Amino acid sequence: MTETTIIVGAGPAGGRCAEELLDAGYQGRIILIGDEPYEPYERRPLSKALLAGAVEPARLMLRQAEAYRIEGVDLRLREFVSRIDRANRQVLLRGGEKLDYDRLVLATGGRARRLGGKDQHVHYLRTLDDSLKLRRNLEDAEIVGIVGGGLVGLETAATITRLGCAVTVVEGSPTLIPGVASEELAGHILDLHRRCGVEVLLNCRATDFLAKEDGAQLRLSDGQTLLLDVMIVALGVQPNLELAVSAGLAVEGGGVVTDEFGRTSDPNIFAIGDITMQWHPVFQTRLRVENQASAYAQARSVATTLAGQPSPCIEIPTFETNQFGISIEITGLVPPNARMIWRGHPAVGPAIGFVLHQGRLIGAASFNSGREMRALHYLIAEGIPLNRDALANPHISLSALTGGAVALNDAPIDQPFDPLAPF
Repeated sequence: MTETTIIVGAGPAGGRCAEELLDAGYQGRIILIGDEPYEPYERRPLSKALLAGAVEPARLMLRQAEAYRIEGVDLRLREFVSRIDRANRQVLLRGGEKLDYDRLVLATGGRARRLGGKDQHVHYLRTLDDSLKLRRNLEDAEIVGIVGGGLVGLETAATITRLGCAVTVVEGSPTLIPGVASEELAGHILDLHRRCGVEVLLNCRATDFLAKEDGAQLRLSDGQTLLLDVMIVALGVQPNLELAVSAGLAVEGGGVVTDEFGRTSDPNIFAIGDITMQWHPVFQTRLRVENQASAYAQARSVATTLAGQPSPCIEIPTFETNQFGISIEITGLVPPNARMIWRGHPAVGPAIGFVLHQGRLIGAASFNSGREMRALHYLIAEGIPLNRDALANPHISLSALTGGAVALNDAPIDQPFDPLAPF
């Protein structure tokens, strides 16, 4: 009998998993279920190219809905899975239909963390519709406030500033991008935004907002009140763990526990994307990473494993962002108190900052140095002993530090379709 794999979640991770199953020669039936009205699409352009009007929604789609059908994928949109019956290997849809599965992949992603209250002048930026709505409301806006200084908030700030708006970013932590960047690295990104005209308020929280006829009034913990034409809340992602929790799967640290192959505590259920707390063979710990590159790598690993070719996910977590024409990539682990070794300076040209731990590279950040990323990934993954002098010396190429195993002109690892060219 034909095996059936059901993928719950038709976001980038779920869509890529279906594609990878096809590429791996999977012979079973594939059912892809999503609650949005759109086929799987790239989310990264939502705060950049799409918001700026540089691309239209059609370019974000991983493939058109008809292409899934031609390939034999049963794509079900505007549909919700309400429950998983592990004993009978079934998922229950909102309308009452039951679907049998042999293998189940959870790719339920996350939802925007809410500030509270609803108003037409308050926006979140998680879905395609969110971005299009915000784009329309920015047409007549002059003053914009963004609550949240993470990557999405900063990308949005850069985009809107370049559209001609005055932007204020409010971040409750003492540094930008908490949890991703070190204090030192966050300081360089803060300098970039302030040089480009963004007002950034750190150690400052939004305490309340009031809807006004032509905008919003935002009250802050430092006593200020901001009068805004548009307010954007970018407080990160709340993982959609409800299905996993109700099914009794192991959950830890805000994510579904998986091994390096994506298997959960139920051997017939896998998880990928924002909801996972996955064992990472390189760092020898579990990590929950909210970025598309990691989700794609997990999707590939799970797909090949389901196709009978078990492949662990060893992708080095990498956050990519383009702000004010500067390409910034943060890879590996960059702890808050890390003292970085710099090759170049972010304010004046291409630069790379390195994080060493016990003589091994565990993380790095690059500014307009993307061609070096493959070498950085290799150095982190292989645990090659390094020293500060060699890393700081611009006359010693990173390719030489890899022993010649990686050439600098190689394409970066896993470079999916990306309509994010600077606009």
